[in-house]
Amino acid sequence: MPSAFHACRRTLAFAMSLSIVPAIASAGGDPQRPCPTTCRQELLARRTLHAAPIPRTEAPVIDGRLDDPVWARAERATGFVESTPRPGAPASLVSEARVLADDRALYVALVYDDPRPDTIVAPLVRRDDETTSDWAFVEIDSRHDRHSAFSFGVNPRGVQVDGAWVSDTDYDSSWNAVWQAAGARGPHGWTAEFRIPFSQLAFLLPADGGSLVWGINFYRYSPHHGESSNWSPRYQGLAGVVSNFNDLDVPAPPAARRIDVTPYISPRAGDPSGSHVAAGADARIGLGPNFNLTTTAHPDFGQVEADPSQVNLTAFELFQTERRPFFLEGLDVFRFDTSASFATRDVDFANDTAFYSRRVGRAPSFDPPDGARLARPPAATTILGAAKLSGQTSGGWTIGAFTAATDGAQAPLEGPVGTPADIAVEAPMLTSVARVRKAIDRAGSSIGVFVADVHRVAPTEDVAAENVRDQFVLGSDATVRFDDARYELGAWALASRSSGTPGAIDRLLTGSVHLYQRPDAPWTSNDQRTAIGGAAGSVSLGRVAGAFQWQAGIRGLSPAFDLNEIGFQSTADWVVASGTWRYDRFHDGAHVRHWTIGSDNAGAAWTWAGVPRTKVASVYGLIDWASYWTTRLTATHETASLSTSWLRGGPAIRLPARDTAALSVASDRRHPSFISVDVSAARDERLHGSAISLSPLLNVRMSDRVQWSVGPSYEVDRVPWQPAGAIVVDGAPVWTVARLTEHTISVTTRAEMVVSPRLSVQFYAQPFATAGRFDRPGAVRAPRAEDVATRVVHLAIDDPLVESMALAPSEARHLNATAVLRWEYRPGSFVTIVWNQTRGASTSSLGEAGATLGRVFGDPATNVLVLKVSVRL
Repeated sequence: MPSAFHACRRTLAFAMSLSIVPAIASAGGDPQRPCPTTCRQELLARRTLHAAPIPRTEAPVIDGRLDDPVWARAERATGFVESTPRPGAPASLVSEARVLADDRALYVALVYDDPRPDTIVAPLVRRDDETTSDWAFVEIDSRHDRHSAFSFGVNPRGVQVDGAWVSDTDYDSSWNAVWQAAGARGPHGWTAEFRIPFSQLAFLLPADGGSLVWGINFYRYSPHHGESSNWSPRYQGLAGVVSNFNDLDVPAPPAARRIDVTPYISPRAGDPSGSHVAAGADARIGLGPNFNLTTTAHPDFGQVEADPSQVNLTAFELFQTERRPFFLEGLDVFRFDTSASFATRDVDFANDTAFYSRRVGRAPSFDPPDGARLARPPAATTILGAAKLSGQTSGGWTIGAFTAATDGAQAPLEGPVGTPADIAVEAPMLTSVARVRKAIDRAGSSIGVFVADVHRVAPTEDVAAENVRDQFVLGSDATVRFDDARYELGAWALASRSSGTPGAIDRLLTGSVHLYQRPDAPWTSNDQRTAIGGAAGSVSLGRVAGAFQWQAGIRGLSPAFDLNEIGFQSTADWVVASGTWRYDRFHDGAHVRHWTIGSDNAGAAWTWAGVPRTKVASVYGLIDWASYWTTRLTATHETASLSTSWLRGGPAIRLPARDTAALSVASDRRHPSFISVDVSAARDERLHGSAISLSPLLNVRMSDRVQWSVGPSYEVDRVPWQPAGAIVVDGAPVWTVARLTEHTISVTTRAEMVVSPRLSVQFYAQPFATAGRFDRPGAVRAPRAEDVATRVVHLAIDDPLVESMALAPSEARHLNATAVLRWEYRPGSFVTIVWNQTRGASTSSLGEAGATLGRVFGDPATNVLVLKVSVRL
């Protein structure tokens, strides 16, 4: 077994012990921030701003004009620091911030001077569209955990955007709150005014009723000047974001019960399941001064944009981002990131996470009995209700608890005579998640615990035979920053246990994540077991500040580790040693503003037993030109790799080496209209396998109120050894492959018209088509042979094996189009009208992708019209 693998296993054991028993000494104090040659150190040191207390009767009118006399009482925060184009330098545009507070809300005024007020960019766009514009943001770390923060932004036309910072540096734009803001242009620039209710923030009231200390930042972006700046330092080469916030001293509001209730009613017509009227409600309730309970009953997601169509040639599930509002809100509290920047030909760890909220209400995973099929398989299960509890204890622990109940599902069964008309395809389920985290110093170090469980309630015999009854996951993580926050040591560990009937456990172990049925697997399958357990862990060390940054880490997943009832896990049975690096330089030159060179995908991998899998190396270069165009070029080389999943349960096969190159070019996004082009190409060594893709995008703003974009995409994949099934010959399986040539084309179109920041119409459509054909059939004879030519033996067309192979050509086409009218008739209350059309077909015929795409408009259509009215009480 290679010594490198032994070193990885020892390091992983250390990682698990570090994260499960997170006894970490805090460095304490504020880190010394790296100071570029153009900076002023006093602007980089942590500063404090005091919010002036005011009575509620003197609260300013939120109109963006700052003409209320009460603003004269507020302290002024000045001395903004540039993020771009001169990282760390004093901002060239003069900016100022002021803060007031009454017993219900925080009030913020931002004064942004501009020597060229005629160049201020202020389009009228829908809420939460952070398009090219001048922007003013207020960012508040109300938990004061140096780890998370709430972000509120407005442009000079009063368009509001909001989001949340999670894990110190990751921004989630999907978070929404109910607050007010306005902007106004003047002869010397523009001003912004905010009213942020305390009920929209999470914080801990002091026991003595004194003042609160929060983290605070004010952000400014001016596209014409190409300058972004912050009151709290944020620039390339400085570690962290929220951990660098300055302090805000806030008079503590009195303890008050906070209740928000938003009932809705939603008639739906044209749905394949029948027209009906749905009703439900969302509620947010304050439990004491420090905790919030958010609940939903029968949530409706009719206005949510559809997932994009994709072609999946791997054995693994595709990751889809969360789009449902209830699950997006407060998702940062439950985040337990297990992702890694490492990808091979058929495996990518970029989206792995311990809690994947798309599991709640997902489509049932059910295979009907032999000879039968489901006439209308459900696309989702009904969510009966869900609740989230979040807050902070007096000891500084941030706590989140989530639970959701989904109903069982049935589907019509078509099959042999005597089969029932309807069959249960899913049981009622309870999903529970708890997350605890604590900041341990001011540099962003933290420790945390994660617990999750999924339980199927009284499943039928058919459902219990295919799905585990319970899955339990327990984990812990820790992050330590040291040496003035220049370096970061991180570790996490998870343990899982899945239990159910022997059939369910066998189905789990023989699925694409585990593939226990492989004939060359180093373990033996036991189809009588009723539970399995496994572990996973990671440790990493990196330099996170300065012009040169790097990270190196080791992660491992045991063969039986599984959390796909709760989280997202691409595969198991891996040990990976990987790393990234990046070097940045900024210029005031005539041609280049900034360039970066680095690698975001490099490392080596083994199976859990120590068998080498693959080695990957990549390098990229990024140039920000003085014209504000950007260019990125990436090159990747993967050595010959051993894939245990390629043959879908067959023996591990050695795949040939592969080279990939990708080029991305984008025009100046400061302009209302812009273009971008992404091109990539890949080539397999000696097998004539290749992949080429082209994806241009054109975004046009026709006026301050109307914009549209169109993004066609064309891809050609030639996969030399695409699996074609296992054929039994003389009692033994023969694994077959063939060359697949697949053409895929799609056109994604978006358009929007904005009447006001609270009234907009959006349109989305994506026609999608793919056509594939097989040739060059072959049989796998020596899957691990060093010589490529001996691994697969090509078969003649008249070979008996070919007649049994699944080599029929195929084409598939799909169209999903949605139009949404959304009116926020008062803060937090909406009228939404949604029209959705879907059409498509799949056939076993040979066609061109372009012609297939055209035929989608002739397929039968399903039209659904939804009206949703909600009112915030």
